[in-house]
Amino acid sequence: MLTVEIKINGMVVGMIYSANKGKNFEKEEFNNYKFEYWRPGEGVISRGTLLHKPEDGVEVLAQSILHAVRPL
Repeated sequence: MLTVEIKINGMVVGMIYSANKGKNFEKEEFNNYKFEYWRPGEGVISRGTLLHKPEDGVEVLAQSILHAVRPL
């Protein structure tokens, strides 16, 4: 599980929650990840799934999730 806090001046303004759901059977070099993006006072504002190569690193995963965030 991946959790990322986004803060401005020490105040949390957003959080990413993501979980690895295992290998993708069509593209075996990728794993499936489920994610939610949350804001204080608003709750979950976006959720989805994406593919990620684990060897690309956690920073690339977090960046991909932020690019995928779309309001519900």
